[in-house]
Amino acid sequence: MFSERNLPQLDDATLANCERVERVVRRAIADCGGAIRFDEYMRIALYQPGLGYYLAGTEKFGRGGDFITAPDLSPLFGSAIAAQCAQVLGGVARPEIVEFGGGSGALACSVLAALQGLGVLPERYTIIELSPELQSRQSQLLKAELPDLYERVHWTQAPPAQAISGCVIANEVLDALPVRVFENCDGGVYEHWVGVNGEDQLDWIKRAADTEILTTLNGDPAFERCRNVPGYRFEICTALPAWIADLNHVIEQGVALLIDYGSGRKERFGASYDSGSLRCFLKHHLHDQPLIHPGGQDITASVDFTLAAEAAVEANLQVAGFVEQAHFLTSCGILDKASELQTGADEQTVLKLNEQLKTLLLPTKMGTRFKVLALTKHYDRKLLGFTNRDDRRSL
Repeated sequence: MFSERNLPQLDDATLANCERVERVVRRAIADCGGAIRFDEYMRIALYQPGLGYYLAGTEKFGRGGDFITAPDLSPLFGSAIAAQCAQVLGGVARPEIVEFGGGSGALACSVLAALQGLGVLPERYTIIELSPELQSRQSQLLKAELPDLYERVHWTQAPPAQAISGCVIANEVLDALPVRVFENCDGGVYEHWVGVNGEDQLDWIKRAADTEILTTLNGDPAFERCRNVPGYRFEICTALPAWIADLNHVIEQGVALLIDYGSGRKERFGASYDSGSLRCFLKHHLHDQPLIHPGGQDITASVDFTLAAEAAVEANLQVAGFVEQAHFLTSCGILDKASELQTGADEQTVLKLNEQLKTLLLPTKMGTRFKVLALTKHYDRKLLGFTNRDDRRSL
């Protein structure tokens, strides 16, 4: 799971920040008697104020960062999201959009531009962004690209106090919620904690899983299929239900679109996940060493969409659709939009658009690995993005 790889070198400033984050980790380990759960390590590495990966001032998105998201890859992605938003915004009195984790700002840019073209603009577009540095970058991009719409955009570090009517968008947000890491071994279920080894390096410590987790697993039919598979590893995101429950306070009427890589629980407890889904991104290198460079690399895990759906039902939200990204985007007209842009375009532009479509739609790229889960509140119309296919039964 955590094999050695040749990874890119970090610059001196990033390495210095990693050392500061590691000191925070080591203090937490000492305060807890020698080990902390991995979700606490992941929280410090990603979200420690002023130091964590998402709160430090390093470039993360795009070719100069650590990974590329769909909005950074192509505005076609945002145009498809906008088509779904337009359907919802057109049916509410004071339409708004809330985006969790604005990334580079590219999604807000492409969504607003497409909505302007459709004549269905929100009165307000709120970006919930914890990082002041990312807020600044998003602001600069939106001001430069959409100066006439800039006043509609607002930033906050917490969900709005007043529930909205309209759409909530969370693209590649849930995969960065801290997770706990488990493994079947020695006839039982053990949890991977983080401690310090004899060589004074951060290392894994295995402890028997606690009773609460075991009770949850014992009641899960999907887990039974891998219970007796030695070495089977998996993650549980205990923060996800609370995150979903908070949506009930964000939405008064409308739709939440949760877009991320992951699957339903039946697939997650299958052979394709036997080594778990925990992964790291460092300068576009995918690897499996989360305990190195804390604060200097992204750490993610595949989303358990069944858990998200269960939490939504518990929070009195409706599960209105679940489908692979390719089906959602095509239902929202991405192919028609690409064809429109290709009409009369030069050969280089046509080739570029085709490559973008391949990345967004093909099974070997983002098309099937990424899913879209739609949650609604006081909104009963059939959603555009699920007209061609809806796989809610797979949850």
